[in-house]
Amino acid sequence: MNGIFKHLLFFCMMIVIASCGGNNTSKETTANTQDVIRVATPGTHPLFTRVNANGELEGYDIDVWEEIGRRLNKKIEWHQFALEGCFGALDAGKVDTATQQISITPARLEKYIFSEPYFLSPFKLYVVGTNDTITKLEDLYGKRLALVTGSATHEYIKELDPENKIEIISLRADSTATIPSNVVNGKAEAAVTAVTVFPDLKESSGLDIKMVGDILFTQVNGFPFRKDEAGQKLRDEISKVVVEMREDGTLEKLAVKWFGYNPMEGLDPKAELDKIMAKVNTNN
Repeated sequence: MNGIFKHLLFFCMMIVIASCGGNNTSKETTANTQDVIRVATPGTHPLFTRVNANGELEGYDIDVWEEIGRRLNKKIEWHQFALEGCFGALDAGKVDTATQQISITPARLEKYIFSEPYFLSPFKLYVVGTNDTITKLEDLYGKRLALVTGSATHEYIKELDPENKIEIISLRADSTATIPSNVVNGKAEAAVTAVTVFPDLKESSGLDIKMVGDILFTQVNGFPFRKDEAGQKLRDEISKVVVEMREDGTLEKLAVKWFGYNPMEGLDPKAELDKIMAKVNTNN
């Protein structure tokens, strides 16, 4: 009987240990999930988020997020989708946020909450090098302007051209590299892009294109989050780190690394964001 009792006691102890082990695994999984920030990006935007020759994501946004992860002691888990897919994945809870020089706009603020701005980006028109007839937006009335599908530039151009005097040709985000070709071959008379990106765009395309006119608008870039408790909590954590990185010079250092200078010098993130919020309040 003693032998049977010992075997039963041993068997019960093994069940308890296995049960405890299972509970620990569950807790570790939960903890690990909390230590990961899932970030979506198309990886198609030169100097900000793109895939290099080694198949790795690189760029200003990538470095910013890796530094955020380091400061929060969290792993950044990257997910690649087309730009529209990034927002779809965010809506579905598949990712926590998205990045690729994503602009804060009145329309997007209706659906998402945004972090503190991490970048400010002036935009201008560019045309084929032989075109001297277009120097301002009004010169495009009755002509075609190429924009990326789903990009914030649509909102900005709509605001600048409320009567739709310009014909918009919308191209998918993964076709960005073909936009300069459309401008050169005459399928569009002009396109618009960030001043910081244009030199790389011109060099990589090898095409005769040039920027013209004054700055059309300045985009305020931030990270979108869902409008729920978890989204707000993470947004607040990220915003705190972004402010720290702005104040300690990290954002400027990374900008110089990728662009050769600091495009944000002399620009006030709060003032630019206030302009957007003023539009939101006016619409409401």
